[in-house]
Amino acid sequence: MDASEREFLERLRATFELEAADILAELAREVIGLEDEAPKAEIVLRSAFRRAHSLKGAARAVGESGIETVCQALENVFAKLRDALAAGTLVWPPPSAWFDTPHRALDLMAKALGNRGDKTADAELTRAAGQLDRLAEGLHPGAATPCACPPDAPEPQACKQAPETSRSLRIDPARLAAILAGAEDMIPLGLSTKDQAASLLAMAELAAALKRSLDALILAKNEAARPELSALAEGLGRLETRAATLCHQSSQGARALNRLIASVGENAKSALMRPLTSLLEIAPKLARDVARDQGKEVLVKMRGVRVMADRAVLEALRDPLIHLVRNAVDHGIETPEERLALGKPGRGLITIGTSKAESGMLHFSVSDDGRGLDPATLIESAERKGLIDREAAAQMTPDEAKRLVFLPGFSTSSIVTEISGRGVGLDVVREHIEKLGGIAELHGDPGRGLTVDIHLPMTLAIFRGVLVRCASRSFIMPSANVVRILRVPRAGEGAPRIVGGRPTLVVDGKVLACAGLAELLGLPEQPSPSASEHLTVLFTAAADRRLALIVDAVLGETEARAKPFGGILRQVRNISGAALLGSGAMALTLDAAGLIKTEQAGSASKGTPKAAAQAARRKSVLVAEDTITSRMVLQNILEAAGYAAHTAVDGQDAWEKLQTSDFDLVVSDVEMPRLDGFELTERIRADKRLGRLPVVLVTSLASRADRERGGAAGANAYIVKGGFDQGNLLAIVAKFI
Repeated sequence: MDASEREFLERLRATFELEAADILAELAREVIGLEDEAPKAEIVLRSAFRRAHSLKGAARAVGESGIETVCQALENVFAKLRDALAAGTLVWPPPSAWFDTPHRALDLMAKALGNRGDKTADAELTRAAGQLDRLAEGLHPGAATPCACPPDAPEPQACKQAPETSRSLRIDPARLAAILAGAEDMIPLGLSTKDQAASLLAMAELAAALKRSLDALILAKNEAARPELSALAEGLGRLETRAATLCHQSSQGARALNRLIASVGENAKSALMRPLTSLLEIAPKLARDVARDQGKEVLVKMRGVRVMADRAVLEALRDPLIHLVRNAVDHGIETPEERLALGKPGRGLITIGTSKAESGMLHFSVSDDGRGLDPATLIESAERKGLIDREAAAQMTPDEAKRLVFLPGFSTSSIVTEISGRGVGLDVVREHIEKLGGIAELHGDPGRGLTVDIHLPMTLAIFRGVLVRCASRSFIMPSANVVRILRVPRAGEGAPRIVGGRPTLVVDGKVLACAGLAELLGLPEQPSPSASEHLTVLFTAAADRRLALIVDAVLGETEARAKPFGGILRQVRNISGAALLGSGAMALTLDAAGLIKTEQAGSASKGTPKAAAQAARRKSVLVAEDTITSRMVLQNILEAAGYAAHTAVDGQDAWEKLQTSDFDLVVSDVEMPRLDGFELTERIRADKRLGRLPVVLVTSLASRADRERGGAAGANAYIVKGGFDQGNLLAIVAKFI
C-alpha cells in the first residue's frame, strides 16, 4: 500500500468515526424512546433498523468487523421485535431490563471507536453480538412480554424530533470562529466610514452657512468689492455641492459596508449556532444508566430542543448538564418502592426545558419529581461538614438553606460512591455557570421535586451589557449578571447599613451584601457632588450569589463584542476582558463572580494558627488489602500524593495496628481473610476512640446490596475497582482528611 492509499484510508477512517458517533447517538436515543411505552414503536424500530444497517455498511468499508457484527445482530433484534409487534401478540413495551443488552452493545461500539486494534474491545464486541443473538432468539410472532401498554401513551422523544433535511458540510469550528472574529473586527471600520460621512455632511453645512453669510455681505458692500465677494461665494457654492456629493456617496458606502459586515457576521454566527439537541441527546441514556445502577426507574422528557445556541456555550454546558442529571437521579428520584408508597408513579420523571428569552438570553432548566430539598436537612448537613457554624445555621432562612447545595464539598449523602457524596456536583454547576456569565436559581419543596433554572447568554462573542461609570472610568457589566438597577438614599431609611461588620442593603425583604465598585477594583473614589442624595446601585448575580454594587452612574445598555484578555492579563482580578462597544470605543468588562468573591473574601475571617499547623502535618493512611499487588498500588498512589501510607495484610492485621498507632483514614478491601472490610468498619464505628475515623472501602463488589451494606456498616465512601480511578480515590481521601 503506497502513501496515497494510506492517506486515503486515514481520511476514510476519520469520516467513519464522525459518522459512526452520530449514528450511535441517534440509536441510543431511539432505544431510550422504545422504553417510553410508545404507540409508534414500529416507526422507531424501522428507523433504528435503518441506522444499524447504515452503520454496518460503513463499518465494513473500513474493516471494523467487530462493529459490523454487532450491527448485524442489532438488525436481527430490531427486525424480529418489529415483526412480533406487528403480529399483535407482543405486549408493549418489554421490561426495562430487556433493553440493557442493546444499550451495552451501543456503549461498547462507542468505546471501540476510540480503541482501534484493541483485542479486548474486539472480544467485548463479539460477546455483545452473541448476547444480542440470544435476545433475538426469544422474539417470534407468538412471543409476548409481561408488560401492558396504555392506549394513550405519549409519542417517544425520538419520533418527535424531525430528521435533518438540509444538506450539511463538516467545517472546522475554529475556522468559522476566525471568520466571525474577522467580521466583528470590521465593525469599527464600518463605524468609521459612518463617522466620515457625518463629518462631510457637517462640512457641507458649514460651506452653505458661509455662502449665506457672503451673500449678505455682497448686498451690504460697495460696488467695488462686490465682484470679489461674488467669486468667493461662487467657490463656496461649488465646495458645498462637492461636499454634499461626497457626503451622499460616503453615506451609501457606509451603509453598504455595514450591511456586508452584518451579513458576514450573522452567517458565520449562524454556522456556529447549534440546536440544543446536540447537547441534550446525552441526557436520557445518562439518566437511565445511573438509575439502573441504583435500582431506580426514570424517564427523561425534553422541551425546546430546537432552540439554537453558540457551540461554545453548548460545550461549556455539557458538564453542568451531566451533573444536574446525575444529581436528579441520585439525590432526587426515589426508588420505585418509595415512590409507590408516596402515591407517586414508580418511574421518576426528569424534565429538561430550554427556551430563548429576551435580549439574547438562554433559559435552561432541569426538573425532577423526586424528594425536593428540605432546608432543615441541608442546614444540618452543612453544619456537620463544617461548612457553616452553629450561629449561621440558626439564622439561615429556607431560601438561603437551599443555596447551600452550591457550596464546595456539600453533600447530603451518608456515603461517598462514584456517583455521590464527594461534594462536587452542584458546586461544579455553579462554577461553570459563573464562567459563562449566567445565573442559577433553585425552586422546590420537600417531597415535590426540584427545579434548577439557569439563565445565560446564547453566544459568548457578542453580548449585551450595562455601561457604568466609576472613578471617571467606563466599565461594562454583562446584562446576564444584572438583576436590577435602583437608586437608594445615601442616608436615612433604605440606605446601606452595617450588619455583622459589613455594609448591606435590604431589598424586597432580603438582606444583600453591598460594596462600592471603586473599592473592589482598588480605584481612588471620586468625591460625590454635594447635591446628590442618592446612590446608584447595580444588583449583580453570578450563579446563585448576589451583590449590591454601588457605581457613580449607569450610562445605559449596549451591545458589545467580547475581547478576552490573554497572557498575564488573565490574572487581573475582577476584570474578565475588554469590550468593543458599538461606538468603536473600548470598555473593561466586569467579572461579576470575581467581584462577589472579592467582597466575600474581604469580610471573611482568616484561619487560625492551630488550623494551619494541623494542615501542615503529613496525613497518615492505613491500607488494608490482602492482595499484595493491589496493596502496593494503593500504597504508591497515596505516597506519591504526599500521604504517609502504611499497610495491613488483612482486616485483622489492620485492626491490631489501629490499636497501637494513630491514623487519619483507613482504605480497606472488603473480601479479606480473618476479618473482612465490612466487619472491620463495624468494629471501628463501635470503638469509642476510633468511632469518627474515616473509612473508604475499595472493592470489586459492585452490586447495590453490597454498597448499601457498606453504608450500613458505617463506611464513608465506597469505590468499585472495576471503575477505579486514582484521581477519584485521591479526591475522596482529600475530602475526609
